Amino acid sequence: MAADAPPPPGWEIIDDEFFFFRLEPNGKGGPDVRFDPPYSTFQITVDSQSDSGRLWHQDPLAVLLRADEVLRERGQEPAFRVPPDREDTQVLSFRVNAQLPANPRLHSATVNRYPGSTIFVIVHFKDLGERG
Repeated sequence: MAADAPPPPGWEIIDDEFFFFRLEPNGKGGPDVRFDPPYSTFQITVDSQSDSGRLWHQDPLAVLLRADEVLRERGQEPAFRVPPDREDTQVLSFRVNAQLPANPRLHSATVNRYPGSTIFVIVHFKDLGERG
């Protein structure tokens, strides 16, 4: 995909470097609690060489907080709902695909946010951005 091409429908763009997509299973919000998970899951893609990408590697909460601010500026509801003071907020961060070089082209991740909780679970995945 060309760097200047718009993303597919459903993806949000923050600062032209950070993209996210809300993953919602069929049944979310429905009457059957078996198919209505109480948490939110997002797919994240960020250019590792960008300012957002460097900050994402060091302080993902700061990037999520910025994303919420941008959404508010656009008149949209915040997606991640990071407490502005970040008090008692925790990140459980898992990094997979460690065999790839230390500086991948893209960082991909899933972010899970649990309502009523200040814990974010982030699974990071290195991506060289090369497709066969």
